[in-house]
Amino acid sequence: MSQTIGQAVQNVVIVSGQFSANGNYSGWDLLGVERYHIPARMMNSLGYAKGANEQVEFPIYASVVKKSFPPRLDADGQPIPNPDGTFGIKDRPTVTALFKTLEQGITANVANGEYARRVNNAVRKAETASGLTEEMLSTINDIV
Repeated sequence: MSQTIGQAVQNVVIVSGQFSANGNYSGWDLLGVERYHIPARMMNSLGYAKGANEQVEFPIYASVVKKSFPPRLDADGQPIPNPDGTFGIKDRPTVTALFKTLEQGITANVANGEYARRVNNAVRKAETASGLTEEMLSTINDIV
């Protein structure tokens, strides 16, 4: 799995879904067990307009992270219960990148991994050049 700012990225294939009333998209993978929140702007970037369910072409390739969302409020400012009846912050699988083709998704993930490796190598080289010992670096990494 790739890492993005400390969050595990999961790559999924969306095979069905529908737009919500507010324009976001709820996508489902092959197992249909998990719902993936896709912000409207991402669907728009692929050329899909709000409500155009029949125009969406599958599969769609997505990178997903779990994001925490505070409870929604009604018109009176009171929390709206979650679907399971609880109140409070809810973790939701949220799409952070969306691709029309498998090749686009692979290319983006490979580039992300390569970028992370190069940054880590450059940081390690700078740390070594500054005269820090492995013991000092280990201590710093434990603190951070």
